[in-house]
Amino acid sequence: MIKCPECGKEISDKATTCPNCGAPINTAAQEAPAQPDFGQYNGPAKKAPKKKKKHIGLIVLVVIVVLIIIIAAANSGGSNSDKEAASNQPADTTEQSDASANGSADAGKDATTTDGADASTAESSDDYAKYQQIAIGQSLQDVEAILGTSETVSSSSEVAGTKSEVYAWSVGLASSVTVTFTNGAVSGKGQIGLTAPDAVKINTDKFNAINTGMTYDEVVAAVGGPGSEDSYSEFMGTSMISYIWSGESLGSSASVTFTDGKVSNKTQFGL
Repeated sequence: MIKCPECGKEISDKATTCPNCGAPINTAAQEAPAQPDFGQYNGPAKKAPKKKKKHIGLIVLVVIVVLIIIIAAANSGGSNSDKEAASNQPADTTEQSDASANGSADAGKDATTTDGADASTAESSDDYAKYQQIAIGQSLQDVEAILGTSETVSSSSEVAGTKSEVYAWSVGLASSVTVTFTNGAVSGKGQIGLTAPDAVKINTDKFNAINTGMTYDEVVAAVGGPGSEDSYSEFMGTSMISYIWSGESLGSSASVTFTDGKVSNKTQFGL
């Protein structure tokens, strides 16, 4: 219930006009909540400065904390820098010592590698010299006296009363020698992986300078040095001998066959 602003009688708060005097009722004014009259009440006015002071004090506190953190970080950084500077000297010394040790180890490794290569070359030269000692007409016992007891018999055959046997020997790390015996006597020999100590390299120009009919000495002159004998055989009065020269690139080579002392064939790979 509300009071009519004209006659002062109580009427319904839903009425748009007063039923007693007919005066219009301003319902919006009636529904709007009355605003309190604070008059001289200074509560909020007094609290505002306190709130401002509180914010200022908080900002000052934050600034102080930040300054303390910055100072602490600067001191810590200086300490860490001093520690790193102090620790770097031993580290550098250690690294130098390690480098010296590694250098010595590498030098020792190189020396070992060089010594191993020299030893392998010397062993190959010795085995090649043994291969050259094998001659046509020798017996199995003669060859075994040079190379040692045979390890395997690669093949054996007999045709019209002629018996042929091929024996094999492993020499060095990856080298081998095969010898063919006809009726018990050496009729042919071959080797893989052995190199003559004085053998030279060959290239395309040198290979092209080799012509059919040349003697071995003429080929040596054209190439610039000897090759390594890799096979030799005699059959019915005809001799065939083959020499191989290594190329200048890895895996390349040239092979020249001499029949009765003259070039009868030549081949090359990778030159």
